[in-house]
Amino acid sequence: MLAVFTQLVFLMFYFNVFARHKSKSIRAEYPEFLPVSLLIIARDESPNLKELLPLLLNQDYPAFEIFILDDFSSDDTAEWLPGFAAQFPKIRYARLNEASGKKSSLDQAIHHLSHDFVLLTDADCRPASSNWISLMVEAASSETEAVLGYSPYFQQPGWLNELIGLETAYTATIYFSFALNHHPYMGVGRNLLYRKQSLIKHFRPFRYPEVLSGDDDLTINAMGNGPGISIQYDPASWVFSIPKKDWKAWINQKKRHVSTARYYKISDQVLLMLFYSSLVISWVLALGLGFINPWIWAGWIGIKAGCFNRIIRPCFNKLGLDLSFIKWLRAEAIYTLGLIYLFPFSTGKKWNKW
Repeated sequence: MLAVFTQLVFLMFYFNVFARHKSKSIRAEYPEFLPVSLLIIARDESPNLKELLPLLLNQDYPAFEIFILDDFSSDDTAEWLPGFAAQFPKIRYARLNEASGKKSSLDQAIHHLSHDFVLLTDADCRPASSNWISLMVEAASSETEAVLGYSPYFQQPGWLNELIGLETAYTATIYFSFALNHHPYMGVGRNLLYRKQSLIKHFRPFRYPEVLSGDDDLTINAMGNGPGISIQYDPASWVFSIPKKDWKAWINQKKRHVSTARYYKISDQVLLMLFYSSLVISWVLALGLGFINPWIWAGWIGIKAGCFNRIIRPCFNKLGLDLSFIKWLRAEAIYTLGLIYLFPFSTGKKWNKW
Protein backbone atom coordinates (compact mmCIF):
# COMPACT_ATOMS: atom_id res chain seq x y z
CA MET A 1 0.00 0.00 0.00
CA LEU A 2 2.85 2.39 0.85
CA ALA A 3 4.48 1.66 -2.53
CA VAL A 4 1.27 2.52 -4.38
CA PHE A 5 0.90 5.71 -2.31
CA THR A 6 4.50 6.70 -3.13
CA GLN A 7 3.82 6.18 -6.82
CA LEU A 8 0.69 8.36 -6.58
CA VAL A 9 2.66 11.12 -4.86
CA PHE A 10 5.22 11.15 -7.67
CA LEU A 11 2.52 11.11 -10.32
CA MET A 12 0.53 13.94 -8.71
CA PHE A 13 3.38 16.26 -7.70
CA TYR A 14 5.93 15.58 -10.45
CA PHE A 15 4.50 13.86 -13.52
CA ASN A 16 1.30 15.90 -13.36
CA VAL A 17 3.31 19.13 -13.59
CA PHE A 18 4.69 17.99 -16.93
CA ALA A 19 1.34 16.58 -18.07
CA ARG A 20 -0.26 20.03 -17.57
CA HIS A 21 2.70 22.08 -18.78
CA LYS A 22 2.10 24.28 -21.82
CA SER A 23 5.12 24.79 -24.03
CA LYS A 24 5.68 28.47 -24.75
CA SER A 25 8.29 30.63 -26.39
CA ILE A 26 10.38 32.94 -24.22
CA ARG A 27 12.13 34.49 -27.21
CA ALA A 28 10.52 37.83 -26.28
CA GLU A 29 12.84 38.00 -23.26
CA TYR A 30 15.87 37.11 -25.33
CA PRO A 31 14.91 38.38 -28.79
CA GLU A 32 18.24 38.33 -30.62
CA PHE A 33 19.67 35.30 -32.34
CA LEU A 34 22.25 33.76 -30.05
CA PRO A 35 25.30 32.36 -31.86
CA VAL A 36 25.54 28.62 -31.25
CA SER A 37 28.42 26.16 -31.50
CA LEU A 38 27.05 22.75 -32.46
CA LEU A 39 29.51 20.20 -31.08
CA ILE A 40 29.96 16.59 -32.18
CA ILE A 41 32.57 14.23 -30.77
CA ALA A 42 33.04 11.36 -33.23
CA ARG A 43 35.08 8.19 -33.46
CA ASP A 44 34.68 5.85 -36.44
CA GLU A 45 31.40 7.51 -37.41
CA SER A 46 32.06 8.17 -41.09
CA PRO A 47 28.74 6.78 -42.48
CA ASN A 48 26.72 8.61 -39.83
CA LEU A 49 28.54 11.91 -40.35
CA LYS A 50 27.89 11.71 -44.09
CA GLU A 51 24.15 11.50 -43.35
CA LEU A 52 24.06 13.97 -40.47
CA LEU A 53 26.09 16.91 -41.78
CA PRO A 54 23.72 17.82 -44.66
CA LEU A 55 20.87 17.88 -42.12
CA LEU A 56 22.83 20.19 -39.85
CA LEU A 57 23.86 22.49 -42.69
CA ASN A 58 20.18 22.75 -43.59
CA GLN A 59 19.24 24.13 -40.17
CA ASP A 60 17.16 27.29 -40.43
CA TYR A 61 19.20 29.43 -38.06
CA PRO A 62 21.39 32.40 -38.99
CA ALA A 63 24.29 32.11 -36.55
CA PHE A 64 25.86 28.74 -35.84
CA GLU A 65 29.02 26.74 -36.39
CA ILE A 66 29.48 22.98 -36.52
CA PHE A 67 32.59 21.85 -34.66
CA ILE A 68 33.54 18.21 -35.20
CA LEU A 69 36.27 16.72 -33.04
CA ASP A 70 37.57 13.47 -34.48
CA ASP A 71 38.70 11.24 -31.62
CA PHE A 72 41.43 9.58 -33.70
CA SER A 73 39.05 7.58 -35.91
CA SER A 74 40.42 4.50 -37.65
CA ASP A 75 37.89 4.65 -40.50
CA ASP A 76 38.00 7.06 -43.47
CA THR A 77 36.81 10.12 -41.52
CA ALA A 78 40.20 11.85 -41.74
CA GLU A 79 40.30 11.26 -45.51
CA TRP A 80 37.06 12.91 -46.59
CA LEU A 81 35.92 15.18 -43.74
CA PRO A 82 38.66 17.88 -43.99
CA GLY A 83 37.89 18.39 -47.69
CA PHE A 84 34.15 18.38 -47.04
CA ALA A 85 34.50 20.88 -44.18
CA ALA A 86 36.59 23.20 -46.37
CA GLN A 87 33.56 23.67 -48.65
CA PHE A 88 31.36 25.03 -45.87
CA PRO A 89 32.39 27.98 -43.66
CA LYS A 90 30.07 26.77 -40.90
CA ILE A 91 32.04 23.54 -40.38
CA ARG A 92 35.22 23.38 -38.31
CA TYR A 93 37.12 20.12 -38.03
CA ALA A 94 39.88 18.99 -35.67
CA ARG A 95 41.46 15.60 -35.10
CA LEU A 96 43.16 14.30 -31.97
CA ASN A 97 46.54 12.59 -32.28
CA GLU A 98 45.40 9.69 -30.11
CA ALA A 99 42.11 8.24 -28.94
CA SER A 100 41.10 10.05 -25.76
CA GLY A 101 37.52 8.96 -25.13
CA LYS A 102 34.45 11.16 -25.25
CA LYS A 103 34.96 12.67 -21.81
CA SER A 104 38.48 13.96 -22.47
CA SER A 105 37.58 14.94 -26.04
CA LEU A 106 34.69 17.07 -24.83
CA ASP A 107 36.93 18.74 -22.27
CA GLN A 108 39.38 19.69 -25.01
CA ALA A 109 36.73 20.78 -27.50
CA ILE A 110 34.87 23.17 -25.20
CA HIS A 111 37.72 25.67 -25.11
CA HIS A 112 37.97 25.85 -28.91
CA LEU A 113 34.33 26.75 -29.56
CA SER A 114 33.56 30.19 -30.94
CA HIS A 115 30.17 30.95 -29.41
CA ASP A 116 28.60 31.39 -25.99
CA PHE A 117 26.02 28.62 -26.41
CA VAL A 118 26.97 24.98 -27.04
CA LEU A 119 24.51 22.49 -28.50
CA LEU A 120 25.51 18.84 -28.14
CA THR A 121 24.50 15.87 -30.23
CA ASP A 122 26.00 12.59 -31.49
CA ALA A 123 26.94 11.49 -34.98
CA ASP A 124 24.32 8.74 -35.01
CA CYS A 125 21.51 11.20 -34.23
CA ARG A 126 19.10 12.90 -36.64
CA PRO A 127 17.26 16.19 -35.92
CA ALA A 128 13.52 16.03 -36.48
CA SER A 129 13.41 19.28 -38.43
CA SER A 130 15.38 22.23 -39.78
CA ASN A 131 14.14 24.22 -36.77
CA TRP A 132 15.99 22.17 -34.17
CA ILE A 133 18.62 24.77 -33.28
CA SER A 134 16.08 27.59 -33.34
CA LEU A 135 13.70 25.83 -30.96
CA MET A 136 16.42 24.85 -28.51
CA VAL A 137 17.66 28.44 -28.38
CA GLU A 138 14.08 29.66 -28.12
CA ALA A 139 13.82 27.93 -24.74
CA ALA A 140 16.78 29.90 -23.37
CA SER A 141 16.42 33.01 -21.25
CA SER A 142 18.95 35.43 -19.81
CA GLU A 143 19.27 33.15 -16.74
CA THR A 144 19.59 29.89 -18.65
CA GLU A 145 22.54 27.63 -17.95
CA ALA A 146 21.18 24.69 -19.94
CA VAL A 147 18.17 23.62 -22.01
CA LEU A 148 17.13 19.98 -21.71
CA GLY A 149 15.94 18.55 -25.01
CA TYR A 150 14.32 15.26 -25.93
CA SER A 151 15.96 12.46 -27.90
CA PRO A 152 13.63 9.55 -28.68
CA TYR A 153 14.54 6.47 -30.66
CA PHE A 154 13.20 5.61 -34.08
CA GLN A 155 10.18 3.38 -33.62
CA GLN A 156 10.51 -0.17 -34.86
CA PRO A 157 8.31 -3.26 -34.44
CA GLY A 158 8.79 -5.68 -31.57
CA TRP A 159 8.64 -5.85 -27.80
CA LEU A 160 12.19 -4.58 -27.34
CA ASN A 161 11.47 -1.36 -29.19
CA GLU A 162 8.22 -0.99 -27.24
CA LEU A 163 10.24 -1.27 -24.03
CA ILE A 164 12.89 1.17 -25.30
CA GLY A 165 10.16 3.68 -26.14
CA LEU A 166 8.61 3.32 -22.69
CA GLU A 167 11.93 3.63 -20.86
CA THR A 168 12.94 6.68 -22.91
CA ALA A 169 9.58 8.38 -22.32
CA TYR A 170 9.69 7.61 -18.58
CA THR A 171 13.22 8.98 -18.27
CA ALA A 172 12.31 12.16 -20.13
CA THR A 173 9.10 12.61 -18.14
CA ILE A 174 11.07 12.35 -14.91
CA TYR A 175 13.87 14.75 -15.83
CA PHE A 176 11.42 17.24 -17.40
CA SER A 177 9.13 17.02 -14.35
CA PHE A 178 11.99 17.47 -11.92
CA ALA A 179 13.31 20.46 -13.88
CA LEU A 180 9.86 22.08 -13.86
CA ASN A 181 9.84 21.61 -10.08
CA HIS A 182 13.23 23.43 -9.90
CA HIS A 183 15.00 20.17 -9.14
CA PRO A 184 16.91 19.28 -12.32
CA TYR A 185 19.13 16.24 -12.04
CA MET A 186 20.10 15.04 -15.54
CA GLY A 187 20.07 15.68 -19.27
CA VAL A 188 20.62 13.66 -22.43
CA GLY A 189 23.74 14.62 -24.36
CA ARG A 190 22.16 13.75 -27.70
CA ASN A 191 20.10 16.94 -27.44
CA LEU A 192 21.35 19.39 -24.85
CA LEU A 193 22.08 23.13 -25.00
CA TYR A 194 24.57 24.68 -22.58
CA ARG A 195 25.80 28.15 -21.92
CA LYS A 196 29.51 27.63 -22.55
CA GLN A 197 30.73 29.27 -19.34
CA SER A 198 28.34 27.16 -17.27
CA LEU A 199 29.53 24.04 -19.04
CA ILE A 200 33.17 24.92 -18.38
CA LYS A 201 32.38 25.64 -14.74
CA HIS A 202 30.37 22.50 -13.99
CA PHE A 203 31.82 19.88 -16.33
CA ARG A 204 34.16 17.74 -14.21
CA PRO A 205 35.55 15.13 -16.60
CA PHE A 206 38.19 13.69 -14.30
CA ARG A 207 36.39 13.79 -10.96
CA TYR A 208 35.01 10.29 -11.60
CA PRO A 209 37.53 8.67 -13.98
CA GLU A 210 35.83 5.28 -13.70
CA VAL A 211 32.59 6.65 -15.19
CA LEU A 212 32.54 6.15 -18.96
CA SER A 213 29.12 7.70 -19.62
CA GLY A 214 26.67 10.02 -17.92
CA ASP A 215 28.84 13.14 -17.93
CA ASP A 216 25.85 15.21 -19.00
CA ASP A 217 23.88 13.80 -16.06
CA LEU A 218 26.61 14.84 -13.66
CA THR A 219 27.04 18.28 -15.25
CA ILE A 220 23.34 19.09 -14.93
CA ASN A 221 23.39 17.58 -11.45
CA ALA A 222 26.21 19.94 -10.46
CA MET A 223 24.34 23.02 -11.67
CA GLY A 224 21.95 22.85 -8.73
CA ASN A 225 18.36 23.92 -8.38
CA GLY A 226 16.73 27.10 -9.57
CA PRO A 227 15.64 28.79 -12.81
CA GLY A 228 18.85 28.08 -14.73
CA ILE A 229 17.56 24.89 -16.39
CA SER A 230 14.89 25.13 -19.10
CA ILE A 231 13.17 22.41 -21.11
CA GLN A 232 12.18 22.01 -24.76
CA TYR A 233 9.97 19.19 -26.02
CA ASP A 234 8.39 20.62 -29.16
CA PRO A 235 8.32 17.70 -31.66
CA ALA A 236 10.32 19.77 -34.17
CA SER A 237 13.13 20.05 -31.57
CA TRP A 238 13.55 16.31 -31.07
CA VAL A 239 16.71 14.50 -32.07
CA PHE A 240 16.18 10.87 -33.03
CA SER A 241 18.59 8.00 -32.40
CA ILE A 242 18.79 4.44 -33.65
CA PRO A 243 17.68 1.96 -30.95
CA LYS A 244 19.60 -1.13 -29.93
CA LYS A 245 18.63 -4.12 -32.01
CA ASP A 246 18.91 -6.91 -29.42
CA TRP A 247 18.25 -7.36 -25.72
CA LYS A 248 21.90 -7.86 -24.76
CA ALA A 249 23.00 -4.59 -26.37
CA TRP A 250 20.18 -2.70 -24.66
CA ILE A 251 20.98 -4.21 -21.27
CA ASN A 252 24.66 -3.28 -21.64
CA GLN A 253 23.67 0.27 -22.56
CA LYS A 254 21.44 0.55 -19.48
CA LYS A 255 24.18 -0.84 -17.25
CA ARG A 256 26.40 2.06 -18.28
CA HIS A 257 23.63 4.59 -17.80
CA VAL A 258 22.43 3.51 -14.37
CA SER A 259 25.98 3.17 -13.03
CA THR A 260 26.17 6.97 -13.06
CA ALA A 261 23.27 7.39 -10.63
CA ARG A 262 25.36 6.69 -7.53
CA TYR A 263 27.29 9.92 -8.23
CA TYR A 264 24.18 12.11 -8.16
CA LYS A 265 23.47 14.37 -5.22
CA ILE A 266 22.06 12.43 -2.27
CA SER A 267 18.68 14.16 -2.56
CA ASP A 268 18.39 13.08 -6.21
CA GLN A 269 19.42 9.52 -5.38
CA VAL A 270 16.77 9.34 -2.66
CA LEU A 271 13.98 10.67 -4.91
CA LEU A 272 14.87 8.35 -7.77
CA MET A 273 15.23 5.37 -5.46
CA LEU A 274 11.79 6.10 -4.01
CA PHE A 275 10.21 6.29 -7.44
CA TYR A 276 11.79 3.21 -8.98
CA SER A 277 11.64 1.04 -5.86
CA SER A 278 7.97 1.89 -5.30
CA LEU A 279 7.25 1.02 -8.94
CA VAL A 280 8.93 -2.37 -8.57
CA ILE A 281 7.40 -3.14 -5.15
CA SER A 282 3.89 -2.19 -6.28
CA TRP A 283 4.16 -4.60 -9.21
CA VAL A 284 5.60 -7.44 -7.10
CA LEU A 285 3.04 -7.06 -4.31
CA ALA A 286 0.10 -6.62 -6.68
CA LEU A 287 0.98 -9.79 -8.56
CA GLY A 288 1.69 -11.74 -5.39
CA LEU A 289 -1.33 -10.63 -3.37
CA GLY A 290 -3.57 -10.87 -6.41
CA PHE A 291 -3.29 -14.65 -6.29
CA ILE A 292 -4.54 -14.55 -2.69
CA ASN A 293 -7.31 -12.02 -3.21
CA PRO A 294 -8.33 -11.17 -6.80
CA TRP A 295 -9.98 -7.95 -5.56
CA ILE A 296 -6.53 -6.57 -4.74
CA TRP A 297 -5.49 -7.17 -8.34
CA ALA A 298 -8.70 -5.57 -9.61
CA GLY A 299 -8.26 -2.52 -7.38
CA TRP A 300 -4.64 -2.09 -8.44
CA ILE A 301 -5.59 -2.34 -12.13
CA GLY A 302 -8.25 0.32 -11.53
CA ILE A 303 -5.70 2.66 -9.96
CA LYS A 304 -3.26 2.04 -12.80
CA ALA A 305 -5.94 2.74 -15.40
CA GLY A 306 -6.89 6.03 -13.73
CA CYS A 307 -3.27 7.17 -13.50
CA PHE A 308 -2.61 6.16 -17.08
CA ASN A 309 -5.56 8.07 -18.53
CA ARG A 310 -5.16 11.23 -16.45
CA ILE A 311 -1.39 11.60 -16.13
CA ILE A 312 0.78 9.02 -17.92
CA ARG A 313 -0.92 9.21 -21.33
CA PRO A 314 -0.80 13.05 -21.50
CA CYS A 315 2.92 12.94 -20.64
CA PHE A 316 3.64 10.25 -23.20
CA ASN A 317 1.59 12.04 -25.86
CA LYS A 318 3.83 15.09 -25.46
CA LEU A 319 6.75 12.78 -26.18
CA GLY A 320 5.25 11.06 -29.21
CA LEU A 321 4.57 7.72 -27.53
CA ASP A 322 1.10 6.38 -28.25
CA LEU A 323 0.47 3.23 -26.21
CA SER A 324 -2.80 1.60 -25.30
CA PHE A 325 -3.38 0.79 -21.64
CA ILE A 326 -2.71 -2.91 -22.25
CA LYS A 327 0.53 -2.28 -24.18
CA TRP A 328 1.65 0.14 -21.45
CA LEU A 329 1.05 -2.47 -18.73
CA ARG A 330 2.92 -5.10 -20.73
CA ALA A 331 5.89 -2.81 -21.40
CA GLU A 332 5.97 -1.60 -17.78
CA ALA A 333 5.95 -5.18 -16.52
CA ILE A 334 9.03 -5.98 -18.65
CA TYR A 335 10.57 -2.66 -17.59
CA THR A 336 10.09 -3.65 -13.94
CA LEU A 337 12.00 -6.88 -14.51
CA GLY A 338 14.77 -4.85 -16.13
CA LEU A 339 14.92 -2.51 -13.13
CA ILE A 340 15.32 -5.45 -10.77
CA TYR A 341 18.21 -6.78 -12.84
CA LEU A 342 19.88 -3.35 -13.21
CA PHE A 343 19.58 -2.36 -9.54
CA PRO A 344 23.09 -3.61 -8.49
CA PHE A 345 24.71 -1.51 -11.23
CA SER A 346 23.10 1.68 -9.88
CA THR A 347 24.38 1.16 -6.35
CA GLY A 348 27.89 -0.18 -6.32
CA LYS A 349 28.97 -2.41 -9.15
CA LYS A 350 31.35 -0.74 -11.59
CA TRP A 351 30.71 -0.97 -15.29
CA ASN A 352 33.76 -0.26 -17.43
CA LYS A 353 32.67 -1.67 -20.79
CA TRP A 354 31.78 0.63 -23.71
